[in-house]
Amino acid sequence: MTLKLLDIQDWRNTIEVKHRTSADLLKNVYDEEIEQKDPDDFISTTRFEGMIIDFIGSSMRLSDIMDTIWHGSSLKRGEILIKSLEIIPKNIYKYIIIDIIPCYELKYSLISLVASDICIVPVRPTNDDLGRTIIMMQELRKKSGMDEKNFQKKIYFLLNMIQKQSHKEKFRRDFRNILLKKFPNANFFNKYIENHIHFTRVGTKSERGDDLSKVRNFFKPFYEEFKERFS
Repeated sequence: MTLKLLDIQDWRNTIEVKHRTSADLLKNVYDEEIEQKDPDDFISTTRFEGMIIDFIGSSMRLSDIMDTIWHGSSLKRGEILIKSLEIIPKNIYKYIIIDIIPCYELKYSLISLVASDICIVPVRPTNDDLGRTIIMMQELRKKSGMDEKNFQKKIYFLLNMIQKQSHKEKFRRDFRNILLKKFPNANFFNKYIENHIHFTRVGTKSERGDDLSKVRNFFKPFYEEFKERFS
């Protein structure tokens, strides 16, 4: 995601070399040096598709920092990210989004889950994706130490990459029932995100003039529901 906001040279020169990444923020919390830091030491700003976005960039060093935290932190593992986010001034941002790849490494999902008010879990309409999602969520619950009900209340399943009408109907009828049996206290967005070629072209050399506007239109129903629920 960081390299969608900046090209790799800008990222290296303005963020990575200057130690302004999420890895450095987490390391400062681990080393108990966070009181010495200012938010601007980590928060970067860029313009993306006409929008001004504040973000904390990632780093290849994040994996090493996470391993150190996981095996030797004086704080509970799940509290590291909560304490890190305390550097962000209150009442400035309406939403803070933590972007992770859940299947890459559960420890990233775990600390993000504990630190977040809600956890949006996109689910594609395939049996493989459904199975992986159920396994991942069960493992996260065990490792989080949270009780089952409070864990599930944080989860919001989102239909993603829906392409065919049959997929929409099958997910609503079958997949949703399966997930509800496994996670009866979890939540579901009524709206979904369709699968269109416009998503794959935005931000690439293949992008066409109407791709961005179409992506916004496809994304809008879900976002309107999101705002209605969490404004």
